[in-house]
Amino acid sequence: MLALPPTWQDADVLRVTASDPNGAELWTWSWPIDASVERRRAAEEAPVDGVATLERAADRITLSAAGVTAVFDPQSGQLRGITRGGATVGLSHGPRLVFARPGAAAKLQWLALQPADAAAMERRLERPQLANAVEVETELTAAMPFAAFKLEVSPNGQQWRTIFAGSRRRGDGGRFEFPPQPVAAVRISDIRNSDGRPLQLKAVRVGYAAGRFPDAPTAAPRIATRTSGAPGMSSGTALIEVSGGGLEHARWTMRGDGSLRLDFSYGLEGEYLYHGVTFDWPEHEVAGFRWFGAGPYRVWQNRLRGTAIGAYEIAPHELQPGESWQYPESQGYFAGVQSAELTLAGGGGVGIANASPGMFLRLGTPRISHPNTTVDFPAGDLSLLFAIPAMGSKFKTPEQSGPSAQPARAAGVYRGTVVFRFGERGRAVGRR
Repeated sequence: MLALPPTWQDADVLRVTASDPNGAELWTWSWPIDASVERRRAAEEAPVDGVATLERAADRITLSAAGVTAVFDPQSGQLRGITRGGATVGLSHGPRLVFARPGAAAKLQWLALQPADAAAMERRLERPQLANAVEVETELTAAMPFAAFKLEVSPNGQQWRTIFAGSRRRGDGGRFEFPPQPVAAVRISDIRNSDGRPLQLKAVRVGYAAGRFPDAPTAAPRIATRTSGAPGMSSGTALIEVSGGGLEHARWTMRGDGSLRLDFSYGLEGEYLYHGVTFDWPEHEVAGFRWFGAGPYRVWQNRLRGTAIGAYEIAPHELQPGESWQYPESQGYFAGVQSAELTLAGGGGVGIANASPGMFLRLGTPRISHPNTTVDFPAGDLSLLFAIPAMGSKFKTPEQSGPSAQPARAAGVYRGTVVFRFGERGRAVGRR
């Protein structure tokens, strides 16, 4: 039996280290302390001063309190945007249901491109539409070890996002899969072979496997709004409640201190690589990420071990696997996150308190790497997920990597709760 200090329940995490006779560390185990979890929950539910207001107009629904304003679409009920003190916070377009069925569930359908020379470096679709794959063919021959280039996608032909900037061997294939998103154009640049000489582009195709992802809602959701005084509501609060529209239920509650609570639920049955809800939040607007949970590394479904419970901090950065080596990674799936803080590039911060055990936090999207080690990611930039995909290896796909790497089997209704706080600077996310 281990002798613990009398104040151990005042901490957030318990760590136990086993050492050899020479004092060298063999392994360290860590567990969150239940009392800490209860303290966090009580703090989020404690009464606050101030009163939230609700305004409903033909073109918007607005919740406001303590200088924070959240605007919602009156047709879909989704969050349009948030401001604090007049400054925009990037969180928007959610929560929306996301999932991905296994790749075998639906074939890629190739989308029509505008006429262009086969060697054209920029190709435009006949019309912007959802896509999740680009296939690139170069004049790479068996005598050339690899081809290197930069691949970008754009929703409008003006704003571009790099999804790959590295090299591929001939046997790796030319298909590059990315989160489903609107695409108007793709661009390839700096094509070269292993000795740095330019290569000719032979063909480009853009595709979408619609059967793997959620269908667009066909029926309008039911939207209700209430302010405090309604049954079951705390004093000084205002809310918007949405039923349907992809999710079974979503409720936003603003309290008098400007905090915004989201409760959501959805039902799923079957095999999925990931499932949950997502939001848009431009990655370049996030200057820092601190969290209390498992870390310091991101995780995959079949690679959950090796992290430790604690408080961690990462400066966001782009990592091209095989080309750059700044670790830990800042983009990916993070486990056991009880609380987090995103520092904004324009100043201020956003705190996220998670009240849902077993829910993963996804931040950003890593660039594409080797086909077997390029993991599926949802649309959007910030996601709350109850299942995440597995990672393959150089010679094996995830499906060939054992039981823990098989698609997650969803069954029933999934419920999540998070609280967002907006401030000039965030609070400490944890202590040891």
